Formats: sequence, C-alpha cells, structure tokens
Amino acid sequence: MERIGNFKWEIEQQGPLAMPVVENKIKEMLNNAWKIQRLLDRLAAGRNDPHDRDYETAEDNLDAIVDWFANEQKDLKTIFNPYLLAGIDEH
Repeated sequence: MERIGNFKWEIEQQGPLAMPVVENKIKEMLNNAWKIQRLLDRLAAGRNDPHDRDYETAEDNLDAIVDWFANEQKDLKTIFNPYLLAGIDEH
C-alpha cells in the first residue's frame, strides 16, 4: 500500500500533466493496484472471493489484473508517443 501511495504522490507532484490519455491511464493503474491489494488481503484472510464478478475466484481475478499490467507496460510507449512527437514538431 505504501508503494501505491508513493506512486500517487510522485504523480501529483508533477501537477496537471495536460495529457488526458496519460492521466486516465494513471487513474486506471491506481484503481487496479488497489484491486490487487484488496485481493491479496482477501487471500491472506483465507477468502477467495473475487473483486470483479466476471471471475470465479480471487486468484483468477488477480491473474487477470497482473496480465492487464503486463499488457499495459508493453503499450506505455504508444500512450506517450503523441505527446513526445508534439514536442519534436514544435522545434
């Protein structure tokens, strides 16, 4: 939980990013990070009920979120490209 808080704090220190797609992705990542934490807490307590109703178990739900993060990591460059290219075009 501390790492989630630190990540959120680091982003907030940058001020408004003026990059709506990036800001939305950050919100989505934070929400999924909290879901992971809640699922881990449930599993540690001996419960295996999922956070999202699309999954039968907390473990299935957790696996799906971890896969989501892996896919997002692959796509991060494409999210930033329009903003990076805009900076190049201005020079």
